[in-house]
Amino acid sequence: MIIEDYLQCKEYENQGAHVDGFVAFQHPSTNLYYFSMVDADGKVLLKSEGYTTEAARDNGIDSVKRNREIDARYKVNQYEGGKYYLSLKAGNHQEIARSCGFDSEADAREIMEFATLRKVRGGAALRMAAASGSTHDDYLHCDDYKGHADANDDGFVKFKSAKSGLNYFAMNDKSGDLVFRSEGYPNEAVRDNGIASVIKNRDIRERYKVIEVEGQHFVALFAGNHKEIARSCPFASAAAAAAWVNTDHNYPYGAIAAALGLGAVAAMPAGTAKVVTEKLAAAVAAPPVAPADKDDDYLACEAYQGHTPVDSNGIARFAKDGEQYFVWYDKDGNVLLRSEG
Repeated sequence: MIIEDYLQCKEYENQGAHVDGFVAFQHPSTNLYYFSMVDADGKVLLKSEGYTTEAARDNGIDSVKRNREIDARYKVNQYEGGKYYLSLKAGNHQEIARSCGFDSEADAREIMEFATLRKVRGGAALRMAAASGSTHDDYLHCDDYKGHADANDDGFVKFKSAKSGLNYFAMNDKSGDLVFRSEGYPNEAVRDNGIASVIKNRDIRERYKVIEVEGQHFVALFAGNHKEIARSCPFASAAAAAAWVNTDHNYPYGAIAAALGLGAVAAMPAGTAKVVTEKLAAAVAAPPVAPADKDDDYLACEAYQGHTPVDSNGIARFAKDGEQYFVWYDKDGNVLLRSEG
């Protein structure tokens, strides 16, 4: 029989102020040291077993921080004949924290959304929902993402909302118009992870879906784990949103759009898809200009052949003579478009 040193969940509550989402304390009955990861109201998300020293307990907190954003580290277990709980393990397969008990497996699994910091539970989330006029997600109104001046070269804006106290990002097109917006994050580090996830997924057509929320239609961007990571402002109709999603070259800041100098087109008005399609067709049909004919950085067409595409869109990247290039192939491996160095 395995002896565990977990306390009842109520023993982890009201243990003083929490720091960076964690409460640390020594229990008077056991003389052991414990921690809990808590939500915005101080309610337990994950709890620890007892440690014999403060240093060991603090190492346990650090281990939770290192592993909590990795979905594969979680598993829902069930006490024998009893409640379900969410277990978090380290890379060595040792359990480092678990949730309180729940009547259903679904309720236990839901804790993972908050433990991974993808969502915020508690007062901050409720204040934000009230400010945004929505009870279904953690997005602010589109206007709240505008007017921030610290956009970087990738078109991202970072800010902290006075309404919710949470951290957000917005992705703008080259004209400064809002394309995608984020939900609220409890700190800057996880917000920056959200930006990195958008950059990683935004050029993959399959990551986009049209969703409906309270009668409004949006384009949502999803990560590989099927979690929503950004959302557009509302489109006039589901058809308008779908028209953008189903236009293959409409990737914000994607390689194809960048090659044509189009930038992000997610928020462009009706008719844009037709114009962009015509530009794309003209670019593909146009005969290539030999590099010797003008002062540019194109290689000869032969140099762009035979490279391995990095994704299903047919885009390959390669380096030559210290310069970086990309090439777009059709389904038969023929060169459609090539870049300068």
